[in-house]
Order: sequence, then C-alpha cells, then structure tokens
Amino acid sequence: NVKVKQRNMHSFKKWIKKQFSDAKLVEDQFTNMTFQVCHEQKTALGPVFRTLEENRDAEGIEEYSVSEVSLEQIFISFAREQEEEKGIVDAFRVEEQVEEKHEE
Repeated sequence: NVKVKQRNMHSFKKWIKKQFSDAKLVEDQFTNMTFQVCHEQKTALGPVFRTLEENRDAEGIEEYSVSEVSLEQIFISFAREQEEEKGIVDAFRVEEQVEEKHEE
C-alpha cells in the first residue's frame, strides 16, 4: 500500500512499473494505491522497502507498507477475476442476442 502526494499520482504509477516490471495495480483510491508484485520474481521484502524509502521524497511517497499476500487475498483476487471474466462473457451473450433480434 502506498499513499503519494496528489501531484505525484500518475508519475508514481509509471515509476513503480519501472522498478518492478510485473507490479499490478490492484486497488486505486485517489492517492492511496495497492500494488501486487508477482512472487515469481522472488522479490524479498527488504529490497522493496529499501527502494521505496530511498525514493520517498523524489516520488512523493507520504506513507507505505509492504507485506506478503495472504492466501485469503489470493483467493479473493482469483474470485474477482473469475467474476470479471463471467461478466464479459455475459455481456457478449446479451449483445449477440440483441443483434439476432434486430436481424429477424
């Protein structure tokens, strides 16, 4: 979780992607953002803390916290992705049905 100064919001998103190429923005509430860095990258918490702390002033970081993802968070994220995919499929079905009715 990171809280940045308002003027740094957009530049911070670009900066974090440069630092951690697989960083995924999972929650964005104005100046409060939550990123997830893939575990495949074998990123230890120490280097993440160090990177954020060393760039705190330059990137307008007001507050931050770093933690490992819990199994519950992984499950919730997976469930959300499944719901989003289902919503997209349902939207396509509705669109196809509307098109079929217009053709009749």
